[in-house]
Amino acid sequence: MKNTQEIVEYLKSTPGLSRLIKGLRGKYESLSKTGGTVTITNLTSVEKEALSGLFGEDFYSKNDARISIAKFKKALERTRFLDVDLFDILEHYYGEDIMSKQEVREIQKSERERFDREMLEILKDSEFRYTYEEGVKTKIASFNKLITPIYNKNMDKLAKVLKSIDVAVQQLPYKINSLEMLPIFAARMTKDPHGFDDDSILQKIMMYHLCRIFEIAHPKNVEDKNEILFMAGLVRDDLSSFVYTKGLIARKKNVVHKGWQGFYEANEILQLTLLNLLEVDEVIAANSIVYVVENPMVFREMAKNTAKDVALICTYGQLRLAAKNLLDKIAKGGSTIYYSGDFDPEGMRIADSLKKKYKEKLKLWCYDVKSYQTSISKEKISESRLKKLDSLEDDELRQVAVLMRTERRAGYQENMMGELFMDL
Repeated sequence: MKNTQEIVEYLKSTPGLSRLIKGLRGKYESLSKTGGTVTITNLTSVEKEALSGLFGEDFYSKNDARISIAKFKKALERTRFLDVDLFDILEHYYGEDIMSKQEVREIQKSERERFDREMLEILKDSEFRYTYEEGVKTKIASFNKLITPIYNKNMDKLAKVLKSIDVAVQQLPYKINSLEMLPIFAARMTKDPHGFDDDSILQKIMMYHLCRIFEIAHPKNVEDKNEILFMAGLVRDDLSSFVYTKGLIARKKNVVHKGWQGFYEANEILQLTLLNLLEVDEVIAANSIVYVVENPMVFREMAKNTAKDVALICTYGQLRLAAKNLLDKIAKGGSTIYYSGDFDPEGMRIADSLKKKYKEKLKLWCYDVKSYQTSISKEKISESRLKKLDSLEDDELRQVAVLMRTERRAGYQENMMGELFMDL
């Protein structure tokens, strides 16, 4: 012990050796042993003098030095400190325990496993337990990517977050067949109306739980996220999500909604928000057929030139939650949905997903090879976009995809107005 203290005092009192000692520590931390070679570049005059004195050789003419650990140990053996362990020297020099990176990783791994065991015990009677267990034990990268930074920064904060989610999932509105605005739910759960906002860790972890219990894929966009939250009985925004309609009647508690009826009788376009749709129980089409188009200008021309009993919907491209809710009500009410969209990879994937969801209740309308040939434009489709066609499942759409890969051009509803009007 005395020898160790003496050599440490010698090393500390010799400034020209500080970079060498730092290099020795670095080698142990990276190699888990006192081995390897330390390289010191751009030697100062002080370092040259110190190294020459310690190793008994000329460093004055050198700009750089490469010193092996074995060489350093031999230098010690030529002194009265020959029985001093290099690792002990390093720990006393720095006044702290020195661990290799491997040792640090093993300790961190052990501590994380202990944390996970304790959390699973706390969550043992909760459905959220299985989401957390699946996330950490099967090593789902995206799940661990969410929680690991919080754990590394403050494990107590992560424990608090997980407990908050555990409480929240037990009180999701869908469990009592109810709906609640997301900010109100967040305030009730966390005292913060923004607690479950999009950028919050609470919503991100909650989303994993919802995807697991509903057995659906993780959301790819905002509309997917809105739909998943809605399935849980949470409504983020019931005003900005809207859909255009004409020729539809709604009932609430078996009573016709006078507002809807007024637009129906006037044969006028009605813009419906999600809030409007949530206030009615069923939606009816007079002829039990509803024509759905993607393009607003096509919808406008149809609305101007059809009788009031011709039911029309405009989804305006990517389906918002309002449009999805309306289509659900129409399908539930027994009407048949005729859907027509643009002939591009994105539009065809929307059509494919709708066909997959509504099956025989939805007919693809003017979505065949002949219609594509009529609608075709000069707009080129890139190879990356064409690859999106690979996921199509509907046979009719797959036939169109074969020709689209050859033509490499998009088709639009404006180019087949005559064909669409023939069916109205």
